[in-house]
Amino acid sequence: MELIIDRIDFWGPNGPGRAVRLVAILFASLATTCAPVAKAPAPSSSSAASSAAASPDDPSVVSCGQGPEGLVSSLSSPPDEKPEAPPVPNAEPGEPLRITATAQFEKINLKPDVNSPVIGLFRAGQSVRVKGDGPIPSNEALSRCSAGWFAIEPRGYVCPGFRSTQGAPNIRAMAAAEALPDGSSVMGVRVGVSIGAPIYLRIPTRAEQRSAERGLDEHLARDIPPDEAAGGAIDKTPAGAAPSDVLVKYFDQVKGPLLDKKGAFAGRKVAFTRAFDAEGRTWLLTPDLGLIPKDKVRVKPVPDLNGVDLRGGGQLPLAFLWLKASPKYVEDASGTPQPTAEMWPRHSFVPVSAELIRKKTGTFLKARDGMYLRRDAVTVIQASDRRPAGVGPEDKWVGVRVTHGYLIAYEGNTPVYTTAISPGMAGVSRTGHATHPGTYTVVWKFRTWRMSGVDRAEEWIVDEVPFVAFYKGNFALHGAWWHNDFGRPKSHGCVNIPPAAAQALFSWLEPDLPEDWYGVASYWPEARGTVIEIRP
Repeated sequence: MELIIDRIDFWGPNGPGRAVRLVAILFASLATTCAPVAKAPAPSSSSAASSAAASPDDPSVVSCGQGPEGLVSSLSSPPDEKPEAPPVPNAEPGEPLRITATAQFEKINLKPDVNSPVIGLFRAGQSVRVKGDGPIPSNEALSRCSAGWFAIEPRGYVCPGFRSTQGAPNIRAMAAAEALPDGSSVMGVRVGVSIGAPIYLRIPTRAEQRSAERGLDEHLARDIPPDEAAGGAIDKTPAGAAPSDVLVKYFDQVKGPLLDKKGAFAGRKVAFTRAFDAEGRTWLLTPDLGLIPKDKVRVKPVPDLNGVDLRGGGQLPLAFLWLKASPKYVEDASGTPQPTAEMWPRHSFVPVSAELIRKKTGTFLKARDGMYLRRDAVTVIQASDRRPAGVGPEDKWVGVRVTHGYLIAYEGNTPVYTTAISPGMAGVSRTGHATHPGTYTVVWKFRTWRMSGVDRAEEWIVDEVPFVAFYKGNFALHGAWWHNDFGRPKSHGCVNIPPAAAQALFSWLEPDLPEDWYGVASYWPEARGTVIEIRP
C-alpha cells in the first residue's frame, strides 16, 4: 500500500515526556529492532514464548537480541581465547603506553573499580592511550584488578584482563586490527545480503568446504541472476589478493569448531572489511574475523542520499521529493502554474518559500529559483518554533517528525542540519513497530552495532549497522543501507537515516566518541547526551 507521509494519521496518545537517564541504567537492553526481516530457521518454542510474554500487545513479536547490558555482563567472564603469553611493554622509550583489546570488547569504567559504571568500550584490534607510564595506585580490595588499573585518554579507567593487555598485542588482536571497520568512511564496511552461506572460523580446505556445504560444486557452476528485491547481484570476481601474513598466522592457530553455529542464513545482512582468495574461492572477512564465501552474498548498492548542511547558507523550509521525480512548473499568462519538461529528481531537497499557492489545478509551492512544484509531491521540512524544555539557547538537540519523515539538528534555535528519515512502520501508535513520541537523550553511541530480532517467528540479523545512537531502551537513530525509501515508514521503531547523513549526524551528536573508542555512554555532567525530541 502506498503511504503519503504528510497525510498519514499516526497520531498517538503519548505526549512529550522528559526521560532523564542515569549512568546506573545506561545498560538497559539497547539492541534495536529496526531493519527489514531476514528469514532464518524459526526459533524454539521456548524462545518464541518468552518474546511473546515480553510484548503481549504486539502482533509481530520481536526479540531485541543482546544489547549493551548483556554484552557488558558477558565481559565479566573469560573469552574463548586466553592470553598467549605474559604481557611485555608495548611502548618504545618516550612513546605513550597503550592497552590493546585482544578479544570482543574491553570495558572502560568511570572509576578504578569493577563496580563503577561502564562509560565506553573499545573493540578487539583497537588500543587506547594510557595516561602516565603504568597503573595507578589503588585500593586492591576495592578495585579487584590484579593487573592494576590504568587511567586512559581522555577519561576513564581500564583493567587489562582476559580481553586486553598492556603488553604487545597478540596475533588475534593484530588480525582484528586488520578487520576493523574504517571509522573515517561513510559506511566503514562493505555490505551485502546472504543467500544462505556458512561463516567459517578459519580458512577451510576444499574438502572441508564440500563437507560443510551440500551441493557446493553445483552451486559454483550455476549462474545466479541478479535480484534487486533479494539484495542485488552476486559478484564472483576474485579479489586478486591473498590473505595477509597476519591473517594466515591467525587462522592457522584457530582451534575449535570450523563453523559459526548460526551462519549467514538466507536474508542475513552481512558486513565485511576486506576480501582475499584462498582454497579456490574468494572470502569476505567480517569485523569479527569470520569468513563468508563471496559467491553466496548479493552485493547491494548503498543509498547515496545525504542531508543538507544549513550552516553554509542553506535555509528552511525545504521541499523533499520523497516519492518520485516531479515536474517543474512555470506560470502561464493567467498566473496558473503549468508543467514543463524539466524534472526535479526523486530525493531532491528544494528550497521553497513558506507560502502556499492555491489554484484550480492544485496547491503549489514556489521554489526560490522562481519555479513551482506541487505540494502533494513533497514533504515540507520546517523549523520548530520552540526548543524542548530544559534545552539551553546554545545546546544541541534533534527534532524528529515521524509522520513527515524528516529530522532537523539544532544548536539552540538555529537549524544546522536536516535529512529525510524512515520511522517505524506503525508511526506513533502504541503497538506494533512504532516510533514513540517524547523527549529523550542519547545514552550510547556506537560506530557500528549488530541488530537482530524475531518477527513473526522469523529471525533477522543486520551486522555492523553504522552510526548508532541509542536514546531509549531498544530505540536508536542509525544509518540504514538496506533500503532507499527515506521519507516513508520502514523500520521496527528506530529512526532510519541515510548512511552519509547518519555519519554527519553521528559526529555532531553528544557525547563525543573519543578517537580510539568504539562506543561511548553519556553521563552527567562530563559526557552529556544530546536531547532527541520526537513528535508526530
